[in-house]
Amino acid sequence: MATCAGRIPQSTTIRVAFILRLTTSGSPVVSDHYTPATRKTVAITISKNGAAFGNPSAGATNATEIANGWYYVDLSTTDTATLGPLIVRGTATTCDDVGENFRVVDPVSAGFDGALADPSQATPSATPSWKVALMAVYSALRNKKTVGGGQKYYYNDAGTVVYKSAISDDGTTATEDELVSGP
Repeated sequence: MATCAGRIPQSTTIRVAFILRLTTSGSPVVSDHYTPATRKTVAITISKNGAAFGNPSAGATNATEIANGWYYVDLSTTDTATLGPLIVRGTATTCDDVGENFRVVDPVSAGFDGALADPSQATPSATPSWKVALMAVYSALRNKKTVGGGQKYYYNDAGTVVYKSAISDDGTTATEDELVSGP
């Protein structure tokens, strides 16, 4: 199963699907770890934010078989109520354990917690991080701007000129150049 944590909004229902593989198969029995396991009783336990594994909120739970070794389990809003890592584990005899790792996040911020930094004086990068780019746009929309002497000035919340651009007008076309560091 995937090892990358998917984001789940806090207190939402989720269907977790996974493929179950045989530990052993054939006659004589050989190590396998590849063949899909069918018609298995898969016991499901969960760990919320690093706590010990226990039953989901519905009590002792078995996964439902879809077909061809694929199974699913439905988790409730109670199962996803705790912020942080959520691990869903499935076990069945003669099968490899399966586990799915999620991150339960605040439904409003989607786990992107914390304030973004106000821009500082610098020429904007052509390839900024998404946080820097977002804050630059937000700051340009929210904060003071002035025009004078052939320049347009962009301020941060503290009132410091962080960017400026040359502006010109030849009577036909008004032009604003790329942003550079202020002042």
